[in-house]
Amino acid sequence: MRQAITWILIVVMVVWLFDLVQGSGQLLGIVALVGFGFLAFDSFSAGDTFGTVLYGALALLFQPFYPIGLRADFWMVVQIVVALWLLSMVLRTGFRR
Repeated sequence: MRQAITWILIVVMVVWLFDLVQGSGQLLGIVALVGFGFLAFDSFSAGDTFGTVLYGALALLFQPFYPIGLRADFWMVVQIVVALWLLSMVLRTGFRR
């Protein structure tokens, strides 16, 4: 389940980055909020304090209800870094279930 959520979040970051679906920022923000929230809860259940804080911070960063006013080019860098980090996490842990 964790791998599937991570892959979904990678796709969300790429779609959001290239704005492939016009006007989908609100929906993608909700998907990112729920996905990172699940990963934070999963890390908390496993006793991983660092993962809990990191995923919780990412959930707050990408939540669509109170947008954080950053320039578009900075958001692009953040999305690229997060997508690459998620991809490295998936590849580093392998394709285990």
